[in-house]
Order: sequence, then C-alpha cells, then structure tokens
Amino acid sequence: MLAIHEITAEGKKSRRTKPVVDPNKCKGCFICVAFCPEQILVPGEVLNQHGFTVVKVVEGKTCRGCRRCYVMCPDLAFTFIGGESGHAADDEG
Repeated sequence: MLAIHEITAEGKKSRRTKPVVDPNKCKGCFICVAFCPEQILVPGEVLNQHGFTVVKVVEGKTCRGCRRCYVMCPDLAFTFIGGESGHAADDEG
C-alpha cells in the first residue's frame, strides 16, 4: 500500500481534477474534510437517503489532485472529473 505522501507526490504530477462525492455512499464522517490540503471539501447541509450529512465541494476553489480524500474515505465515496483517470487506484497501472 502506498503511503499518503507518495500518493500526494503522484497526484501533483496529474492535471487539475474535481472531486465528486457520491451522496449515497457518504456517511458524513468528514475525514476527507480534515485531510484536504486545499480546503475545498466542507460539511454540507444536504442529507442523503440514509440521513447522513453529505460532504460538499466548494465551487471556485481548485483541487490539485492529491486524492487524499479518496484515500482517506472509508466508504469510497469519491470519484474525479478531469485529470488522468477517474480513480486514484487507476493511476498506478
């Protein structure tokens, strides 16, 4: 398994991306919010079908593609638009 700093260094090489949160997978633990270095993830106001508060992506801020949110999310709620691939795991191969 790659360490976070290795994934971060790899993510810096990729083009700009935008994280997308699957609202039905997010359980509102906000681990991703704590680990986002660009602070583009914040607790949202919307509840998903399970009653959990879904993380919101702040418009106007730029994601550098480090994919820490993807790595830290215990529920695999993140995918990405733009950049080199849709998932962090896809970048390895």
